[in-house]
Parts: sequence; structure tokens; C-alpha cells
Amino acid sequence: MTPEQERQARRDIIIKYARLYVRNGESKPLMCTPSATDHIARTVFGRHMGSAGKIIYPTREAAESAARAMTELQPTSPQRAAICPRAGMTHFHLTHDLPAERAQRRQQ
Repeated sequence: MTPEQERQARRDIIIKYARLYVRNGESKPLMCTPSATDHIARTVFGRHMGSAGKIIYPTREAAESAARAMTELQPTSPQRAAICPRAGMTHFHLTHDLPAERAQRRQQ
């Protein structure tokens, strides 16, 4: 698979499972952004409350399905669903499955 085909496959997975919004007739994934509280904590306390720009998956099932599809596409970088600590824990993101990665390294 060429890099362009791999990028397109990742886009297709995201469009299939992520929460989307429509802009100029094109569906795009909704991204998690820092809340006002996050900005205040960073300004006042110098703390960073996690990174922004993660794709939002509306349900655990959608996130787990996307994680399985992404892992099948790129087995060397396994993914798993994780609940977002922001926004009252109302959505999910994908994150690297570090225990699975370590197990793969041990087997090699």
C-alpha cells in the first residue's frame, strides 16, 4: 500500500466512525479543544490539561471499531479507545495501546 493509499484509508476510517460536522458541503471530523477552564488552569497555574486536536468519537463502540480498523491498517501501532477527561467525559478518543506495543516488541 502506498503512503497516499494509507492516508486515504485512515481518512475513510475516521469519516466512518468519528463525530462529524459539515462545512462547505464537506464532512469533517469534530476535534476536541481545550475548554475555558483548561485555558485558565494553564494561564494561572502553568498546567497543561492534555493536548487538543484529538478526533471525537461519540460512543465507546465507535471508538473501539475505529481502533480495530486503524490497528489492522497499521499493526505496528495498535490503538485503543479512551474516554476524554474533558467535557464531562462525554466522548472518546483513540490513543496508542502501549501494553500491546510492548508485547509486540518482546515477541520480535
